[in-house]
Amino acid sequence: MTNTDLKMIERATYRGSLDDGLLDLFVGIALSFLGLLWLTDYAAFGGLAPALLIPFWPIARRRWVEPRMGYALPNRARRRKLRMGMLTSIALGVIALLVGIGAYASLGSDGFSAERVFDQIGPGIPAFLLTLMGVMAALAFDLPRFFAYSGVLFLAGSMAVSFDLEPGWSLLASGLIVSVSGLTMLVRFLRSNPVLEL
Repeated sequence: MTNTDLKMIERATYRGSLDDGLLDLFVGIALSFLGLLWLTDYAAFGGLAPALLIPFWPIARRRWVEPRMGYALPNRARRRKLRMGMLTSIALGVIALLVGIGAYASLGSDGFSAERVFDQIGPGIPAFLLTLMGVMAALAFDLPRFFAYSGVLFLAGSMAVSFDLEPGWSLLASGLIVSVSGLTMLVRFLRSNPVLEL
């Protein structure tokens, strides 16, 4: 067995360890919760969604996934890749923020109304920013399906801009779609993988 074969097996094992749908379900619930907060004028508390859900994800994995699939730590190379992915994501986020600030400043200096431009795309901004985060997550954690979720967010944000909807609607709709996807994957996983007898 070659080194390339081992890498392919490790990658498939790592991806398979996150194919139960639980992560997708939690992301979908967080997006839906954020959308509901936005629609009820409590968007300032949006940070509560991940803060409340993150501690429960490992608990849920121990309850539903590990009894069926076991548990394995990523190897050193994978941990290094995940760490680099996180740092890259942070760097790209900072760059996106600086580009946004630069665009805002240049629009104002060129005689265009920056306020008017941001007014027009305003309803889609939260979904567009989360689209960027979804792409970063897909790259950092080697999860191609998160590109599809990013596409859902971008489409929902574009619809919010086109129909001048509250931003919360795009987040809620995206969250429900991701939640349904995650729940479908989780149900399929639970049915296909009985609890391991130890």
